[in-house]
Amino acid sequence: MPGMDRVRAKLHTHMAKAIEAGKVQARVEGEKIAQLAKGFAPAEEGKLIASIRVEDADTIATGGGGESGFVGVLLKAGDASTIVTNKTGGEFQNALIQEYGTKARAAHPFFGPAKRLQKRAARAAIKRAIRRVWKG
Repeated sequence: MPGMDRVRAKLHTHMAKAIEAGKVQARVEGEKIAQLAKGFAPAEEGKLIASIRVEDADTIATGGGGESGFVGVLLKAGDASTIVTNKTGGEFQNALIQEYGTKARAAHPFFGPAKRLQKRAARAAIKRAIRRVWKG
C-alpha cells in the first residue's frame, strides 16, 4: 500500500524528533512544578526546599518491581540531608513527613498541590511541542 509506506517513512523520520521535543518540554514543565513545590514547602525547611529537583528518566519503576520505558522527567524531593530521626532512633525522609504528616504531626503538602495546579497545563504543553515537531 503506497499510503502505508508514506506513513512508515514519516513515522521513522519524525519519531526521534518528536520524542526529543517531548523530553525538552517535559523538563520545562517539570521545572515549573518544582518551583511551585518549593514555594509551597514550609519556609523553615531550607534543606527540603533545596532538595526539590527534576531528573531525566528513560525508565520508571513499575508496581511489580520491574521497569518500563518512559519519556519524561521525574520530580523528586528529599536526599541524605533531609533524613530525620525520631525519639526511638528510626530514620525517616522529611519530605514524606511534610507531605503526608504523621499521627503526631500535621501534613504540610507541597508536592501534591503543585502537581495538581500544573498537571493539565504541563500535559497540554508537552502535547503541543510533540505535535509541532510532528507536523513540521
